[in-house]
Amino acid sequence: MSITLVLFLMGLLALVYFYAHKLNEYYRENFEISIYFNDGVDEEEAIAYWMFLKQNREVRNTNFISKDEAAKQEIEAQGIDFIQSLGYNPLPHSLYITLHAEYTQDEQVSKIVSEIKKSSLVESVVFPQDILKVVNQNLKSIEYILISVVLFFLIASLLVINNTIRLNIFARRFLIKSMQYVGATDWFILKPFLKLYLIQGIIGAILAILLNATLLHIIDYNFPNMLDFSDPKPYIYVSAGLILMSFIIIFPATYFATKKYLKTDINRLY
Repeated sequence: MSITLVLFLMGLLALVYFYAHKLNEYYRENFEISIYFNDGVDEEEAIAYWMFLKQNREVRNTNFISKDEAAKQEIEAQGIDFIQSLGYNPLPHSLYITLHAEYTQDEQVSKIVSEIKKSSLVESVVFPQDILKVVNQNLKSIEYILISVVLFFLIASLLVINNTIRLNIFARRFLIKSMQYVGATDWFILKPFLKLYLIQGIIGAILAILLNATLLHIIDYNFPNMLDFSDPKPYIYVSAGLILMSFIIIFPATYFATKKYLKTDINRLY
């Protein structure tokens, strides 16, 4: 149960980090840049520039709105036909783009916007620069904090599981010495201890994985729009990591703790 609890907390923190990272990417990839074309630009030229931007590797999604479509949306929203009043459509063609998460750092976005502004077809480019800067800073700070907490609990889990095994073997130190005195080899004595604790480690990891799955299901059921759990990769990676970690911690801890009492003089066992 101690192994299960430690691995459960470790897996939970790892999942929090994974999904926080995905949330970070979600915000970055939904950051929108608005591009407004000059009045003299016809629809074919605007569409050609749209196709050009769409091919760039930095661009994730694009949405082109012609001036006629923009006017129609505005009339529906306001309930007033301003074209009939003005005698012309003052709205320009517009293009809205989002970038892949890895290209949303402040310097990268500024460089992309500068390149777009160089086009003779573009009148203005609008994006909330201050908000992007604050979001990037906050998300980066949260990510660093989560990494620090995960590393702290990783070290804590190593110590707790290691000490748990050492205490269990300490309680069996006389059994180990008795087996040694009746002629059992070191490997003969080591093998059942390694088998026992590796099985316990696997069972502990499986229970921790099931607890994490249950917790994710409860969160998804009660807060369906909080996070997207449709991607199973984070859970698979964390589950595999917990099983691997149980082996990495338990095997050396059991081996060295048992070897210690095999080498210890019987008088020191008291």
